[in-house]
Amino acid sequence: MSTERSSESISEPVAISSLRKCRVIVKRDDDPRYELDRIIAEEPLNILLKSLDSAHCQPWTMSMWTPGNGREFVLGLLFTEGLISQPSDVLSIDFVTPNEAEVTLVELPALEQNRNDHRRSSACGVCGKESFDALDLFGLKPVEAGNRFPDLDLNSLGSMLNNSESLFAQTGGSHATALISPYGECLTVMEDIGRHNAVDKVIGHGLANDISFDHCAILLSSRIGYEIVHKAARAQVPMILAMGAASSLAVEIAERLNITLVGFLGKNRYNLYTHPERLLETPPNPSPIDP
Repeated sequence: MSTERSSESISEPVAISSLRKCRVIVKRDDDPRYELDRIIAEEPLNILLKSLDSAHCQPWTMSMWTPGNGREFVLGLLFTEGLISQPSDVLSIDFVTPNEAEVTLVELPALEQNRNDHRRSSACGVCGKESFDALDLFGLKPVEAGNRFPDLDLNSLGSMLNNSESLFAQTGGSHATALISPYGECLTVMEDIGRHNAVDKVIGHGLANDISFDHCAILLSSRIGYEIVHKAARAQVPMILAMGAASSLAVEIAERLNITLVGFLGKNRYNLYTHPERLLETPPNPSPIDP
């Protein structure tokens, strides 16, 4: 199988497409034939850090991602990984090549403690962790309890997100994340081959546009894993909605950090895993359930 880069330009400091063209054999019934298909791009991005008083760049992480909204992705990733606490900590983000970004920070963090596990795939942020006790919550604070969404209409959110997934419509290979207001307004939608990358892009967009996360929800096209809850907690997002399921670790951490998790979101149905008080005025009384 061979692929070629599309010539379509996107709004990036270095123009590179989020799509590739690929010749594939398509078999329908008994008629195999070659067709030109569009597939989602998966590219390595090497992120280097430096400070204003030092021209020397230090390597931080190599991340697999889908090109598009690069500045938001890098900003969101720096924030959710705890290297910055506010957008003003970043002086510049420069894409010197399509696969390398140089970030100038006001002050360089201690990178040695962050280097052990910073070669990231596009699939999962902390694959291989076997128990809750093996995870470090990095000093995350619980989200404030008072943030509620009693008037949020969940019935239309799934179709809204599906209609906004232009990359998925063309390739079938992307995940999407939306930032939702308390009244169901879609503030932005980002796509990427990685679920957590799409979340970083949305959080980076919010940081760059001075959006207050404490009354917003994150809406995912896929499942909720540990790393998604971790990133939401860093931004103090009180609720995560998803079209898919939540993992056991995501539920445990969301319970501890006071985050509401909603899975299997569809028309007239959803599963509410944690902190139902944000959505329901009167949650049902708990009843014994066999484990």
